[in-house]
Amino acid sequence: MKLSKSIIKKYGISKKAWSMQRALKSSGRHKPKVKYMAKRRKSRAYTRKAKRVSHKRSSGLFGGLGKMLGAGIYGAGREYLSNAVAPITAKVPLGEISDEVVMIGALTLGKKFLGRRVPMVNDVANAGIIIESARIGASLASGGFNLGNGAQSGGMKVIG
Repeated sequence: MKLSKSIIKKYGISKKAWSMQRALKSSGRHKPKVKYMAKRRKSRAYTRKAKRVSHKRSSGLFGGLGKMLGAGIYGAGREYLSNAVAPITAKVPLGEISDEVVMIGALTLGKKFLGRRVPMVNDVANAGIIIESARIGASLASGGFNLGNGAQSGGMKVIG
């Protein structure tokens, strides 16, 4: 048996072509009935990403008291930290508030590098930043601050 040209043209030389040829010869009809399955819509399976749940951690075992305890620890160690950063404070030309600005910078660095390892450092640094910001506000409210070195009297008065 030989494949006809019309079947080769339609199906190529394949298993399906041979089955069509056999169906054509055995039935005596010219064109065999072919049942085609309806095309299915392709659906893409989407995987959902797991949502990350973030929890606000309180400092250690103290919970809500961590902020008060942090402020107390900062108040106790402020003079020691201020003396430690005194060489840097002398180089900052912000006059009366240079100590507070340097302390905020030191607290921010401490929070960045130690905050994950020692959670209590976050509370101490947050309390310290709030206290130093309050001191800057108090110095602004009490008549401004002198630009230049705090020890020099030739600074420029900004407010008042």
